[in-house]
Amino acid sequence: MAAAPAPRLKILLRVLLISIAAQLVLLLIVCPLVSRNVAYGSLLPHFLVQYVYDPFIRWVIDFGGYEGESSMIWPPVYGVVLGIIIYSVMAGLLAELVSYVRRQRKQKV
Repeated sequence: MAAAPAPRLKILLRVLLISIAAQLVLLLIVCPLVSRNVAYGSLLPHFLVQYVYDPFIRWVIDFGGYEGESSMIWPPVYGVVLGIIIYSVMAGLLAELVSYVRRQRKQKV
């Protein structure tokens, strides 16, 4: 039998999975609905791609070595996926850090 993960790891995994789910809902459900049903709704998907996920798309373009038609299709796909993963890990680590600081303060009191 596998041992249960430590409480800190549970917090990290929980926030990681919630963050991935939230980003996927935002990208796959909210953005298409907003861009079709709201005036100037195309600004939300444009903002996400241009400012939030663009550094990862650029990184994939620089290091991917894509040629031909694949250079138009796959870098944005892989860049957004990489951005989702990295932002989710950062959110999980931030939640773990906050949890750690709260535990340390509670122990001092």
